Amino acid sequence: MMILQIQVGEMDWRFHPVRGTRVRIVVDSESTAADILKAAVAKMAAVNKKFNEVANYSLHYRDGTLVETLQSSKERFVLRLHKQELLMDYARITLFVRDGGMHQCM
Repeated sequence: MMILQIQVGEMDWRFHPVRGTRVRIVVDSESTAADILKAAVAKMAAVNKKFNEVANYSLHYRDGTLVETLQSSKERFVLRLHKQELLMDYARITLFVRDGGMHQCM
């Protein structure tokens, strides 16, 4: 197990990243999607007073896909395996939280 930092940002109802919302969170290499989501919501609520930490958030990849499994397989998401899949440093990994209760505004 290794302690490291990754980036997490917010995603809007259109599944677009929201500018200026990225924060670094400290997690371990064996973190699951649920672990990362919990740490991300706590950190975002601590640094942004407008962030609603009681909303129903989910964790997503940059393309808007829900983080449950690795992108290239059906294997359960573990940060260490995701890093191996991407072939990049942990510090360059960015995931996104999205409020599941958001409704499309016309």
